[in-house]
Parts: sequence; C-alpha cells; structure tokens
Amino acid sequence: MARRDPDRRHRRPPPGGAEPEGTRERLIEAAGEVFASKGYHAATVKDITDLAGAAIGSINYHFGDKEGLYARVLARIGCAAEGIVPPEGSLHGTPQERLRQYLVHIMTTMLGRDKPVWERVLMARELAEPTAALDSVIETIARPLHQGLAEIVSQITGQKASTQRVALLTCGIVAQCMYYLQHEAVLDRVHPQLKTRPSAKRLADTIADFSIAGLERMTEGT
Repeated sequence: MARRDPDRRHRRPPPGGAEPEGTRERLIEAAGEVFASKGYHAATVKDITDLAGAAIGSINYHFGDKEGLYARVLARIGCAAEGIVPPEGSLHGTPQERLRQYLVHIMTTMLGRDKPVWERVLMARELAEPTAALDSVIETIARPLHQGLAEIVSQITGQKASTQRVALLTCGIVAQCMYYLQHEAVLDRVHPQLKTRPSAKRLADTIADFSIAGLERMTEGT
C-alpha cells in the first residue's frame, strides 16, 4: 500500500495551476531562513514565498497555513538530528565506558552534521519562545537523549542519587555538550587557544573525564 501523504488533506491547486517540482522543499528551506531571521510572528507568508520563488497560495496548498509550515520545519530539524541518539545495542562495557561512548557519539554526530546556519538560529529562537511545534523535537531528540544518559548516570551513582539528582546530573552533562556545540563565538573570544578546534573525540573525552570523576565521587562511601 502506498504511504499516505500527511499534508495531502490541505492540498488545493494554488492560484495559477500546477507548481514546479520541488516547490515544497524550497518552501521548507525558505521558511527556515525567514523564521530564523524574523521569528515566527514577524515572518509573513509573502516573505517565504518570495524567497522560495513560489506562488502566494503555495503554503496553504502544501502545509495548510503558516503554522503548519513552521511545524514541518521543526519536524525536519528533528528528523535530521535524530541520529544524535546512539542506536540501541551499540554501547558496551562498564557504565563509565558506555557513558564515554555515548558522549563520543553525540559530539561526533553533531559536529559532523552539515546543517544550515539558520537551523541553529531558529532553534535558539524556539527555545527562547517555545511553541507547540517544539514538542516534535522534544520527542524525537531531547527525550531519548536524556533518557539514555540518565540510565547510565543512574547505574554509575547507584542508590546514592535520587531520581531528581540523576535528572540534574544528566542535564549537567548535556549542558557541557551544548556549550561546545553552540557557543563557538564565545570560546573564540574567551579562550583564543581553542580557535584551533579540538576533535569531536577529544571534546567528548574531556566531558567524559570531568563527568565520570564527579559521578564516581558521589559513590564514595557506599
């Protein structure tokens, strides 16, 4: 059976008849740039269709409305970054070894992914002023990422840490990764010796060394 197009229910022929092939993809790319530059509320349908070289009715035709297009842009980001979570069964060894492997996978995947500049800007806007569309990114990336890390953190700390403490420790590890990934301009200015970028593995090992030492300290005396 052919896969049903989830946007098909919205489709009515745009003014002027059939559109050129690839219009839907151009709209998503153009929308990402415009939403990142202006924000969701300030961006207009005309801004997006002009940049995409598409008819004014194209957004309704393909996505229902501007909100539907915005949700699709964020869903695209989520799908593109889905590989950040290590595949099931890919981690081996002690909890400490698996934490190191987890971090190497995160940093290698994120630093190696070829993503447009607007994606980072748009996600920063979305996190600052979240919309309902953020839920798809949470379920695709953030929740599985945090859950996988939390399980390893819990194994390292044992009964010493409460579930709340495990959640805080997990967030601390993720925050270290995000700092290296999102604050290059700050690092260039504060630590000019880091302008020559360390490899993804070296960054991951640094985060792992710091995190494992702290987690193991919590287990002393148990």
